[in-house]
Amino acid sequence: DRTIKVWSLDGISDDAGHVVNFKTKAVVAAHDKDINALAVSPNDAYVCSGSQ
Repeated sequence: DRTIKVWSLDGISDDAGHVVNFKTKAVVAAHDKDINALAVSPNDAYVCSGSQ
């Protein structure tokens, strides 16, 4: 859908049997074509995406 979605990961555990419900924090219409590259800064403050 050519968007970037950011989810809250609060409350996630390492328990493989635990069902997790993600909450979307943000949705950005990022590109006119498919997104084929994504990078996140080490401090999780920035996201960079690439498309054709």
